[in-house]
Amino acid sequence: MKQRRLAVISFLALLPILVCIGFGVVAIFQTGYVLWLWWILPACWVLAGLVNWIWPKPVDTITIAPMKQPRHWTQRDQQAAEIVLKHQRDFANLKPEDLSDPQHYLRVVQSMAADLANHYHGATKREIESLSVVEVAAAARLAIDDIEGFLLHSIPGSRMLSIKHWKWLTRTPEIYAVASKVYWAGAIVLNPINLLRYGSAKVTLDPVINQVKTETIATIYTRFVAKTGFYLIEMNSGRLRGGADAYRQHFGDPDASPRRNASATRGDDPDEDEPSLPVTITLVGQTGAGKSSLINALLHKSTSETVHEHAQTDALPNTREAESFEWTMNEQGASFTLVDTPGYGESGASKKQVAIIERAMTRSDLVLLVMDAHTPAKKADQQTLATLDSYFHDHPQFKSPPIIAVLTHIDLIPPASVWNPPYDLDTPTEAKEENIEGAIQYAREIFPDEFADVCGVCLSTDLNRQWGVDEFLIPAMVANVDQGRSLSLLRAFEKHVDLKRVRKLLSQVGSLARHGASAWIERRL
Repeated sequence: MKQRRLAVISFLALLPILVCIGFGVVAIFQTGYVLWLWWILPACWVLAGLVNWIWPKPVDTITIAPMKQPRHWTQRDQQAAEIVLKHQRDFANLKPEDLSDPQHYLRVVQSMAADLANHYHGATKREIESLSVVEVAAAARLAIDDIEGFLLHSIPGSRMLSIKHWKWLTRTPEIYAVASKVYWAGAIVLNPINLLRYGSAKVTLDPVINQVKTETIATIYTRFVAKTGFYLIEMNSGRLRGGADAYRQHFGDPDASPRRNASATRGDDPDEDEPSLPVTITLVGQTGAGKSSLINALLHKSTSETVHEHAQTDALPNTREAESFEWTMNEQGASFTLVDTPGYGESGASKKQVAIIERAMTRSDLVLLVMDAHTPAKKADQQTLATLDSYFHDHPQFKSPPIIAVLTHIDLIPPASVWNPPYDLDTPTEAKEENIEGAIQYAREIFPDEFADVCGVCLSTDLNRQWGVDEFLIPAMVANVDQGRSLSLLRAFEKHVDLKRVRKLLSQVGSLARHGASAWIERRL
């Protein structure tokens, strides 16, 4: 009944167009214009073929929809995205009928899931045993929901498209080929001159049709692989442990705008008690570089309140653990935790110090590398950063936070007797300005591609001499807070899910005990 209704509606919608085409064909034959107009069709085909040949689209940019990589992805997740991309490129081996074969989609998902599980968990484990049922169900649900949204918003008439219609659409190239042969056979019999048109169509039009067919298949297939692969990555990374609803609540829709996700994640669900964790910023640097003074400047405290404590601990850096301080930027309304790590000597950080710094960085959203601007020796900082880079390279499950270089003591840069801020570092004209800018560029050169930004500051105990924190450092920190908050959100989500899993388990045990007791009493009574 529905198919007949759809056929009638479609026929009535197309009837005016068919009538106009019919009258147009009759008019062309009656006026004798057919001899003048017959060349338009083959000419357009030739033109289409020339455009297709002269203006080819690169295959990768046409067919492979790049998978959006969220900021919370680690290096290991980014490597997993390359595995998904490899499966997307398999579209070249597809046939149109594969798009209507459910078993083909199942084989694709199984193959990609096995490759990703091997990437995350190693070949020694059976991938299905290293995942929970909730994680697998959440990945399937999220992928299906996103594909449903793609069909509803990107495929015309998808609401009326049945499985039967879908299978019929995949046979369109075959139907077109048969209809084309019948048409050309009849046209050549009626008018032998159509043989020229047939030749031009085979040379020019058929390649265009084949390319359109290939692009259509590739678009559908690569979209499916990208969506499925995205949530397989999230599943293997452990971010689906709390289920699909918890994931959506915390991370939103990967295809939605940040504003839309922010509004979507705000709710009044009483079960959602995620702790509001501040962004964590870790300070790293040599002893005497000015980390303590920087913390005091950020906390807006007098140096005398805390210098004694830090002077004592700096004297014994190997025995010191990281210390935390709370800091709120009133103007931006953002809350931060400042983590001061032990200062290292000129020979670089010791193994214990490196371990403390590594642990702090894996829990941090932003790192401030504090260096003395008027001391050219940066070997210790280079060695420490190289060690940290190796650590994050060897531990792809962690994501290295962005690093801002903070050059202190810029007031001592020659000429040291001159200090009259503010200075224009964008267009330096004075010797002091040029030397400060030169120190910043020197830091960029000896640490290529290491820093998100480089800022020069003066942290004098005389507040009237302090300069650079409000002007350069805080804006740079705010600019990198978005990326930092994504890491903070990731850790908050994982902590929240772990707490909820324990609570849920206790609730399930209690519910099972109550039902078991009720059943036992009913049987006895």
